[in-house]
Amino acid sequence: MTVFAIVMTERHLDDKVAARLGRAGADKVLSCEGTGLGAPPLDLTHGPALYAAVERIPPLLVLFPAGGAGTQLGPGLASRLGGAFAASADLEIGEAATPLLLGVHAQYNFTPTIALISGYAGTQQLKISLAGQDPMMTGTEVTPIDIGLPIALGYQPTEELYLQVDTKLFTLNISDSANALIGKDTTPAALTAVYNVIPALDVQAAIAMDLTPAAGGVGDTLAFLVGARYYAGQL
Repeated sequence: MTVFAIVMTERHLDDKVAARLGRAGADKVLSCEGTGLGAPPLDLTHGPALYAAVERIPPLLVLFPAGGAGTQLGPGLASRLGGAFAASADLEIGEAATPLLLGVHAQYNFTPTIALISGYAGTQQLKISLAGQDPMMTGTEVTPIDIGLPIALGYQPTEELYLQVDTKLFTLNISDSANALIGKDTTPAALTAVYNVIPALDVQAAIAMDLTPAAGGVGDTLAFLVGARYYAGQL
């Protein structure tokens, strides 16, 4: 089996970039060069080039990074190939009771700018605790396992701005967990905005809350996130 890395660029691929991809596990690097391909990936601008590359070397499997290029290019490529766009199982191991998250990343595009999304990285449907927990401090450890249905609505009004609203419709107890239904037990909600300031820099802001908390007010559940992502490699 040969692992190909596909790179989209406006100019000749730097040898140092190819060497880094080789160290990361690529057996061969396929460079797609063309006007506009150095910009952040969109299916409208980058999809045809990706499809041309995949037609040239038919793959057993196409892997995308979580979020970003994957959510933009994966569904369109799957549609052109007549295949399925499904992501992934993520294994996260750390101290304490970091869970194993398993699920399917599904996305349906209502229009070129509006999409319904479920199960992207970090919000997978199945959660399995890998170590015992004692949340009630009773001296008895449990290993919760549950399955839920996370759902998100993504909207891209411009090439630079992306908005996303997230919630979870329900959680079903499999073992040592609890059932939860949106609107009855909990109503998680999050709004995320990502803005591409320049081709190499994204800024992000998010706010999350529980609209129907079991105790206290909505303000007690508020959480905020502000961040930035800089693409240090060649664009």
